[in-house]
Amino acid sequence: MLNLRISTLALLLACGSAIADDEMATSDSKSVPNDEVDTHESVASIGLGLGVPYGFLGGNLAFKLNESVDLSLGLGGGIDTAFSFGGRMYPKETSKLRFSLLYGTNAYLEKGECSGSSYYSECELTYEGFNGLNLGVGAGPRAGERGWNIDLLLILTSDAFDEADRLEEEGEDVESDGGRVLFSFGYQWDL
Repeated sequence: MLNLRISTLALLLACGSAIADDEMATSDSKSVPNDEVDTHESVASIGLGLGVPYGFLGGNLAFKLNESVDLSLGLGGGIDTAFSFGGRMYPKETSKLRFSLLYGTNAYLEKGECSGSSYYSECELTYEGFNGLNLGVGAGPRAGERGWNIDLLLILTSDAFDEADRLEEEGEDVESDGGRVLFSFGYQWDL
């Protein structure tokens, strides 16, 4: 008996801790000449989290393209190596609200080869990752800033659904334990 299930995302509880700001106010009253003041503005950040932007469970690099658009690259694992890349657009300059368009690993197909009775069967499970396009809405800091990220993503395309349809047409049992909506969260630090 071949038992199939689409797992779009197994959410695990991920821990993150906010890091205190590196710049502390000092009681030193010495003034610094203007030409010695560091006016470098960070245009990149690195983050850890769970979800499509992080390659399921992994890391993310974000780069500021301009004041409204960031580029995002994610690499992670969990079940297998996963990735994502795309962009985030912030419609208002002062808002944390953003829209994302990401391509990457967004679903896994779990295949179980089972033997024994239906009540006491033993199954050998294998997993296959699938990629596709995801559209999201969320909130979080821009690249070059630090803070918490949270996103709700809609799977626009994924080969997992096509593969499940194909297997169903061949007469296999296909169960879906996930839909087309995914959740992601993480924390990022400025570089």
